[in-house]
Amino acid sequence: MKFFDHHKAPGKAAFEQLRDDSRIKGASRLIPDDTDPQNVTQPVAHAVIEAVRAYQERNSLKWKEIARSIGIGVTTLGSLVNGHYVPRWQDHAIDLDKWLEAELKRETTPRPTEFVMTRVAESIRTVAEVATALKGIGLIYGWAGIGKTLALQVIAADKPGSCFVSIKTSVTTPLGVLQAIATGIGLRVNCNDGQRALTLRLEQILRGTPRLIIIDEIHKLCGSCEDKALHVLRDLYDATGVPMLWSGTIDLVAYLDRGRAKGREPLSQIRSRVCIARDLSDFTGTGDGGGDGGEPLYTLEEIRRVFAKSQMRLAPDAAQYLLKLANLPDSGALRTCRNLVIIATKIHASRGDVLTGAMLQSAHQLLVSRRDFSAVQGSLNDSETKPVARVG
Repeated sequence: MKFFDHHKAPGKAAFEQLRDDSRIKGASRLIPDDTDPQNVTQPVAHAVIEAVRAYQERNSLKWKEIARSIGIGVTTLGSLVNGHYVPRWQDHAIDLDKWLEAELKRETTPRPTEFVMTRVAESIRTVAEVATALKGIGLIYGWAGIGKTLALQVIAADKPGSCFVSIKTSVTTPLGVLQAIATGIGLRVNCNDGQRALTLRLEQILRGTPRLIIIDEIHKLCGSCEDKALHVLRDLYDATGVPMLWSGTIDLVAYLDRGRAKGREPLSQIRSRVCIARDLSDFTGTGDGGGDGGEPLYTLEEIRRVFAKSQMRLAPDAAQYLLKLANLPDSGALRTCRNLVIIATKIHASRGDVLTGAMLQSAHQLLVSRRDFSAVQGSLNDSETKPVARVG
């Protein structure tokens, strides 16, 4: 006789939870966080297994992939799913329940509403595709505020099994980075796990999988504790072959290249594993990454699409002002433009439904010092003598 009889109902309460809309959306769990494993009943465990089975069939997943994700052997998981008794079945049921919730949340995570597929975003997507195809490390870098993070979040939402991690300044240690990745892939992190134990668990789960690990703000790891966190990422890549996409500011590659030029072998080892690197400032004819004949980061059409849903419509001179500002090196790009539109809208909303260039300029004066404002205006005036976009 099987331990879990899949031909019998697991109990009215369990099935009611299983059918609950909030469970389908990943907003709740069948087994609450504070549940003692000894209190997990067979009916509830059965309901979890059936929910996992439905998800597995719907997404054509292999049981081997699920077993790796929760850190158990595929034979153990197979026995559990087929209704046979396995040791620690309550713990496995809890892990399956947590894994399913994480997957459902990722599956139903909405794409960022402000996202517009600009050429910058398309370039980032291309790097992600190449890194995945080559199972290597892709690297993108560029000025702050050009929309890297938003594009990476959309890629993570679109790619099944991908993991998005944004490096926090307060957690740049090797263990902190490993914990962030573990959380991102839905791995249950034990507070007692040390760096070595967590590394081994991640290697077991990620080895041989096509999951894309996206690391944003990776420049924060440069120079921190002898770059140990960067080397931990390199070691994880070497051990698993899992594709990675690293994103940072323009000084990231310069840091790696300086280390390589000075004969720092560890940094050379990291740089050599980058299969594709994309300088996002190459679009523009100004700035470090550009040259004569370069194209702007953003076109007038893209600027209009980015702000199409704003409360106030952009007048032609306002769109041109944002266009020049977004393409100005180290100006904050789209991030600064969004701030200007928000502030100008709050100030001038009572005057009508159109934002003018003068309104944006007045808002700009509020956000920066007089000296910085004058410097930006001078740069914008200089750019008027150069073609910044093709209109049509």
